[in-house]
Amino acid sequence: MIESNEPAGNEGIKARVSAIKIVAQWMDTGDFPDRQLSFVAPVCRGFAMDLVYTTLRNVRLLDNIVSDYISKEPNSTVMAAILLGACQIFKLENMAEHAAVHATVEALKKAGEPNSAGFVNAVLRNLLRARDVIEINMKVLPLAIRESHPDEQVERWVERFGEEKTEALCRWDNTSASVTVCTVPGGPSVAELIASFNEASVAAEPCEAAPEYAVTIPHGSHVEKLPGFEDGAFAVQDPATLNAVELLDVAPRMRVLDACSAPGGKTVQLALRMEGEGYVLAADCWEDRLQPLRDNLKRFGLSKLVAVEQLDARKVSLADVGERFDRILLDVPCSNTGVQRRRADAKWRFSPDRLKELNDTQYAILSNASKLLLPGGKLVYSTCSLEKEENDDIVRRFLKEHPEFSLGEVRFSMPVESGMDGAYAACLILSSSYKYSSKEVRADFSRSKFNHKEGKNIQNGASFRKKSEVSFDKKGFGSDKRDFRRDKSQREVNRVDHKSTNKPKQFAQDKPRRKREFDPRPQAAPRANPLPKVSPQKPAMGDNRW
Repeated sequence: MIESNEPAGNEGIKARVSAIKIVAQWMDTGDFPDRQLSFVAPVCRGFAMDLVYTTLRNVRLLDNIVSDYISKEPNSTVMAAILLGACQIFKLENMAEHAAVHATVEALKKAGEPNSAGFVNAVLRNLLRARDVIEINMKVLPLAIRESHPDEQVERWVERFGEEKTEALCRWDNTSASVTVCTVPGGPSVAELIASFNEASVAAEPCEAAPEYAVTIPHGSHVEKLPGFEDGAFAVQDPATLNAVELLDVAPRMRVLDACSAPGGKTVQLALRMEGEGYVLAADCWEDRLQPLRDNLKRFGLSKLVAVEQLDARKVSLADVGERFDRILLDVPCSNTGVQRRRADAKWRFSPDRLKELNDTQYAILSNASKLLLPGGKLVYSTCSLEKEENDDIVRRFLKEHPEFSLGEVRFSMPVESGMDGAYAACLILSSSYKYSSKEVRADFSRSKFNHKEGKNIQNGASFRKKSEVSFDKKGFGSDKRDFRRDKSQREVNRVDHKSTNKPKQFAQDKPRRKREFDPRPQAAPRANPLPKVSPQKPAMGDNRW
């Protein structure tokens, strides 16, 4: 359970209204709740976040509980209110019964469902009457239901980690994550940060998992109001994210590519380690993620050192970036199974089919971006996943197909052991004696949109030492780079298909269903618009949902 931090007065009802709408939209569309929470008023946001995330973490269990007390099929808004009410009864500490029932019913009315208020009130009061019995029965439910995880995720974890560690991992996912900030090069120390936070009446202490460079502050704290935030005195990130940064081993005067950079936490740490000398290209394929990246860079005073581009790492070529890089970071899209504590909705998007799609994307990024590395350079492949298919299997396949690379240090963070988020990072080193052939170079240029067929004169861009083969040093192509390096105003980008290909999967039935056939599992995970712009849809129905 987590402790309730409900605001006083009418703000608690306002927070519940926002939570009902966000959960209902998630059930209808699979939209990412964190995007919608950003539109909630700051005074209500902390409590609304607790309600939304705690409900989504435990939605399978909560749905299992309320199914016995629902005699008719509700729409998504009404169902969201019932689940949120059940969440307050069973999962929030110090929550008064009156608030769990009355305030939720009042919020439902303001959310546009006044005719369903009596129905929801009756369901929630019945849950209160049977609370003791329900809590006893919860303890004997199967692990996947009791700890509210997809069946296939629990099954694969049991096979890999054992039942005891799997149960601990599921419980970890269902706990509320504290806020962690990390020190940055040239910034205040842990002791100095704690002192400044305490002066601002924010309780802070060294992070147990990384006391030398991380500070933990209470859940629900507004980091934007902390002293030093606007000045870039610290970075808001879990210590596990620094594994990839440390393995990359950047230094001043290097050329560095962060190919999947948004929202920029790792980019900032990399750039600050270069002490104002060098060049960093921060790229991402999603346009809507670039602005938070730019905001982060501005806050840390790195806008001049770091260039920001919209590029698809699966397709980016030498012609797109001009020269090869000394260091490349690939923090690739993944299943997020290592950060389900922070991304409460992530586990409900997990499926074998989606995992296969992610594997294809991950290998495409690694295989393609590796061609932009200078001989002797380092590339770090990283994820926030616990799945071997996304980590070791990808790296092993790459090394088998690219013998010019060797494996350096590998770091893996298991949350229940490290006390940090789950994370994987592997350092891949390109042989210093490797030589790119002229054929490879011409292929890089020919597959780019920026070639002579589209009016871009790049034929004289490379100064080939030999007709058959050419090697590259840290200066890339040499003095001729201005001939082929395009003006930014002319730069086009390779866009990816934003349409989600995820399809809902049918799961084994938990228990015999009663009159209703409601499916709280989101049916897709699109790149959705803000909450007010999404039209409500009828939730999908079906028995076999988990």
